[in-house]
Amino acid sequence: MLRPDAWKVSVALLFSGSAQLFDLALSIYLGYLIDVLSKVGSGPTLSLWLLVALYPTIVFLQALSWRVSGFAMMYVESNLRKRSYLALFEYLTGHGMEYFSNRFAGAVANKINSATRGAAGILDQFVWNYWPLALSLTGSIVYAYFVNWQVASVVVAAAAIVIPANVYLARVKARLSEQAENIRTKLRGATVDSITNIAAVLHFARQKTEFARTEALAGESYVADIRSDFFTNLMVLGNSAALFIFSIAVLMVSLHLWGQGALSAGTLISLIMVMSNLLWALSWIGNQMNNFAESYGEIQNGLKDILIPHDITDVAGAIPLQVHTGEIRFEGVAFGYSDGELFKDFHLLIQPGSRTGLVGPSGAGKTTLIALLLRNTDVQGGNISIDGQNIAEVTQDSLHGAIAIVPQEPLLFHRTIMENIRYGKLEATDAEVMEAATKAEAHDFISALPDGYHTLVGERGVKLSGGQRQRVAIARAILKAAPILILDEATSALDSESEAAIQRALHELMRGKTVIAIAHRLSTIKEMDRIIVLDGGKIVEDGTHAELVARESGMYARLWAHQAGGFISE
Repeated sequence: MLRPDAWKVSVALLFSGSAQLFDLALSIYLGYLIDVLSKVGSGPTLSLWLLVALYPTIVFLQALSWRVSGFAMMYVESNLRKRSYLALFEYLTGHGMEYFSNRFAGAVANKINSATRGAAGILDQFVWNYWPLALSLTGSIVYAYFVNWQVASVVVAAAAIVIPANVYLARVKARLSEQAENIRTKLRGATVDSITNIAAVLHFARQKTEFARTEALAGESYVADIRSDFFTNLMVLGNSAALFIFSIAVLMVSLHLWGQGALSAGTLISLIMVMSNLLWALSWIGNQMNNFAESYGEIQNGLKDILIPHDITDVAGAIPLQVHTGEIRFEGVAFGYSDGELFKDFHLLIQPGSRTGLVGPSGAGKTTLIALLLRNTDVQGGNISIDGQNIAEVTQDSLHGAIAIVPQEPLLFHRTIMENIRYGKLEATDAEVMEAATKAEAHDFISALPDGYHTLVGERGVKLSGGQRQRVAIARAILKAAPILILDEATSALDSESEAAIQRALHELMRGKTVIAIAHRLSTIKEMDRIIVLDGGKIVEDGTHAELVARESGMYARLWAHQAGGFISE
């Protein structure tokens, strides 16, 4: 992540280290200045003026070094946040549908933010805290040993006790921080879930229920935060107590040596200033370790859930799918969920260019069959092929690129209508988008909107009616012009008049394509070339609408007879 900005990191380290060494030099300089002034018998000389002028020079150079380091880190941290965010987002979107169905969208997005923010925080602390502290510690000990080994020994002892103790305590703090961040993520996710479904909350008068649920999570977050912050304060208090003892030891040893004439007054002042600054820095190492633990906890909370292995991956050497005719073949497919087996040795051949309807009661396997075809989940036995190519051996992008879907619940982004339709073909012109909308019987209502095709549809398309959202989704599928088309209750949200218009558009869309349509409203698939009736993962009937209705004792005939207003009564 840092390789593209390696030279900027080097500049930041060089100048933050320089700033810290200037601070050390300032303490040594002031002691030397005191010794010089104590020996001056007459007024200031030129050399003395020059020596005094070093003070503002050192102060200025120290401030300048910090700012140069700051400018360099400004670019480094911004790029780190950008690259880490994009890398995590890219990996996240490589997960299968099952990953997202088990998680709150808001919580997952928050984990990316947490990990990105934590990574930048750790880099910031290393460049401006730990690295300068290491240089200051080294320089101070060298100077102290140069002046007097006894004083230096006290400082070394302090460092040898304080630093390892804080490293250990930081590990404990990291665990507490991770737990607190995990609960905060759950709280944010639950909040987003409530807001996303605010219509249900209001219509069922469940504001108090949602508040109670949020209050419980907020209470858990409060307890976790208190536990983490309490431990932080104990760390800082412990460090302050330890460094208070060592500061007294340094002061007593230095004064004893000065009293014996082993140190000059200036050297004594320099030594006390150097050691005081160092001990002060060490006293804050607990606080810095706390910040490190917080950042590390944020990273762990994000990465351990995002960077789990992808459940659906391209095999090594996967090649793009080449669709010539659109033949789909299920051969010996086996698949089941945790509660039991659904498909066992399942076989189905869908002829190229044919229109096939899938019918059956809930749990029959219709949706699962489509999920297997899309590789939203992998078969547990057998294989699925398109034009003789095993879909498990082709790239997922090419597989999905060959299939257009009109889902039961239209998947719209909080973007303009133009952008939502163009999602089917990113390089499409405005004219092509409008042509697709016209075929989907959507152009008229879009044109009547105040901003027309540039109207923002709201989150999940909430600003549009159900029928309008479905027409936009159909227009997107029309624009994609994929050789295989899946219709999942594609007209379920439409009134009868709109459905008739959309059916005309769908007939045009289906021409020359291999079509699979799932339907509960049987009127929408009666014109299909073939209807497959599923029950418990098995094909129980297969034929045209007329053939299946004629079997009065068959499942399809019963479903047709039981419909009220065109819907299956289940």
